[in-house]
Amino acid sequence: MTDLDPTHAQSADNAMPFATIMQGPDSDPPIYNDRIFMEFRDLLGDDCATKALADLAGAVEQAFSLPTPEGQDRQQIFRRAHLVVGRAGIMGFPLLHARSVTLQDTCQSGDCIAQAYAAARAAGISTNDVIARLGK
Repeated sequence: MTDLDPTHAQSADNAMPFATIMQGPDSDPPIYNDRIFMEFRDLLGDDCATKALADLAGAVEQAFSLPTPEGQDRQQIFRRAHLVVGRAGIMGFPLLHARSVTLQDTCQSGDCIAQAYAAARAAGISTNDVIARLGK
């Protein structure tokens, strides 16, 4: 078993398998798809996958460091969301991918981005929680 083996990781209280707790609300895509991540890891190897997880966590931190989009440049929010979209999708984080796509679309439409930003930020927080657990 490697440090990145989600099939054997446990929740913080060791009560349930890690993959079981990664489902989002019923109407949302899952927070984490272990099959996609395992394929990603198998393709690139553990070292590259570990670095990619750290890069995604950093991109999420940068994109959603502020609690609201107020005072932020709309194009900058779009660019940061765009960076997150590609990484989240290829690494198996469908909820963050979907919410960041919605944020991009909202940025381009000219509509108020507060709700889309909040949803993407919440997905980013959940994703970074998963990334932290994957590293254990």
